[in-house]
Formats: sequence, C-alpha cells, structure tokens
Amino acid sequence: MPGGIGPIDARTSAACRSGRLLRTIRAGADEGEIFYNLDSGRAHYDAGRGLLYFMASPYAPVQAVLEAVCATGRPPPIERVVLDRHGMFNTGRRVALAAEWTDAVLVALRLAGMRVTVASSAAPAAPPPRGTPPG
Repeated sequence: MPGGIGPIDARTSAACRSGRLLRTIRAGADEGEIFYNLDSGRAHYDAGRGLLYFMASPYAPVQAVLEAVCATGRPPPIERVVLDRHGMFNTGRRVALAAEWTDAVLVALRLAGMRVTVASSAAPAAPPPRGTPPG
C-alpha cells in the first residue's frame, strides 16, 4: 500500500488514548526520559528550560497551534531532537517558548485535545547536542 493505511478516525484515536496510563515525567528529567514518556497526543513543557517537548505526528497540532497563537509575530522554530547516536529515533521535537506565549500555547494545545504536562527543571536551557539537525 503506497502511502500507508491512511488517517485514523477520531473514534479509534480516542479509544486508543482512553485507557492509557499517563506516566509521570519528573521535574529535572533529561530529554531521553521525557521522550520515553510521550506519545502523539501528549506534550510536556519544562518551565525551567522554557522548552515544549512533543512527538512529530500528523495528529499532534503543535505547529498549527504555534502559528495561530504567534500570528502577530513569527512562531519559534521547531527543532528535531535525535535521541540516539545513529539518528534512527528522530520523531522527538522541541520548541523554545517565549514567556509571553507560554500560557496561550499550553491552553490552546489542551483545547486542541492534547494532554499537556508541566514541570520545572532547576537547570537552565542546555544547548542542543552536536549534530542535531534542524526541523
């Protein structure tokens, strides 16, 4: 089948999410731990670093929400996070949110049906690992 099986309808998607255990992401978790606990319907905001983490998926409306909320300005760039040294696990994404957009983006994501968790790390934002390709 070229192109895959097609989109998943809303009823099936809701059934897949309904009985799932929501894993706790502890404050100060590293990116590997954060992405291990995410899925396409969940985002995690680290308030200490000012970074929103999510999985790249056609069912995650993160880019559309950023464009809508930041309509008056340019939305922040979404960075691809490579989780292994071979670059095989590359669906992780992060975006640095400006303080003035944070509340609006998190509320808009929740209204769009995503589960959003918030934690705070004590560490300042770390630079991206070497070799992390953009986008």
